[in-house]
Amino acid sequence: MTTHRVAATVETAQLGSYQQAARLMLRYSLVTDSYPRKGALASVLPWADELAKDFRSLLGYTLHATSYHARLTRRLDSLDGSQDFTAAGSSKRPFDRRRLAYLCLVLACLNHSRIEINLADLVRELTPYANSIEHLGFDPTVPGHKDAVVYVIDWLVHRGALGLSDGSTQHWARDHERGDALYAIDQSPQSAEVGERSATTVTSTGPAST
Repeated sequence: MTTHRVAATVETAQLGSYQQAARLMLRYSLVTDSYPRKGALASVLPWADELAKDFRSLLGYTLHATSYHARLTRRLDSLDGSQDFTAAGSSKRPFDRRRLAYLCLVLACLNHSRIEINLADLVRELTPYANSIEHLGFDPTVPGHKDAVVYVIDWLVHRGALGLSDGSTQHWARDHERGDALYAIDQSPQSAEVGERSATTVTSTGPAST
């Protein structure tokens, strides 16, 4: 059996830089120029080929890198009780089924948008899709529904897929008829968030949590 040598072409003096890039990808899975910190992508791209080879040989993972993002797809990349999909912010509250379903629907809506979108317009587009899914739905008067949308939007902002231009999700959450927020859309990171597993989340059996 052939033994794979990690970082085979990396010079000793550059090993620290290579290890930093590997840790970034293993910890965050998605890296852009602004997520998880500004300039993070620049520390990964020089090692993309070597990382892709090592991840594939050792772990069966696939690294896809472009000038806009690097995404690590794990061989066992499925959601179960041991894997928390956490939101941005200090609470680190895990996504439940409703939040995951809304995330998929929001990404689908953003895919049809161009440069900017208002939160109110986004929710108007999302609502009929959510209401067509059994046990999901969206009603701003139902406790937990607006909270789930806010978590999804904040999660996407934290990862650079959306950039807040005006207003805030909190204004909208307090008064969805008067409050609003305007977001600039960065298509590259938000497209990278959509993996083959995302669609299965929306069709998961059982009622969505509130």
